[in-house]
Amino acid sequence: MRRPRLHDDNILHRQESRSMTRIPFPELPFTVKMAIVSVFSAWGFYVASHALYYGALSLFQVTMGMLCCFLAYSLKKWGRVACLVYIVLFVGAQLFTLYDHLNGGPVSMGLLAIQSVNLLLFSSAVVFLLHRDTARFYAKPDPGAALTRPDRTGPG
Repeated sequence: MRRPRLHDDNILHRQESRSMTRIPFPELPFTVKMAIVSVFSAWGFYVASHALYYGALSLFQVTMGMLCCFLAYSLKKWGRVACLVYIVLFVGAQLFTLYDHLNGGPVSMGLLAIQSVNLLLFSSAVVFLLHRDTARFYAKPDPGAALTRPDRTGPG
């Protein structure tokens, strides 16, 4: 069997070091975990509620939801910012839809409840993504940071 050349060893070493720097989810700071969970929960509820209430889904919204979830979980600073910008725009659109629904004749209590829960979940995602400790962690997510950075909002 052929022994890998030195160049191949360097590539293998870089791939191993990249995979070792991934921080396990339970070791993330509390605000980062809550940001990720709130993004997943908000998009999950949005997709499920619209599928059940309307019987159809917007492929664009489902795709953007998956992208936001991926970006939030990627622990990249630019991913957090991109997800945050889209969710803020999405909350604005949801507020407009809610306003239009309340001023457009008879009010469906089911739709009002769905939109209210959507707004609550997406707003909590925005709050946790904007949190100072979350922003600080996304700016430099190294394995030691999960243990050394103070996190005043979480247990411990």
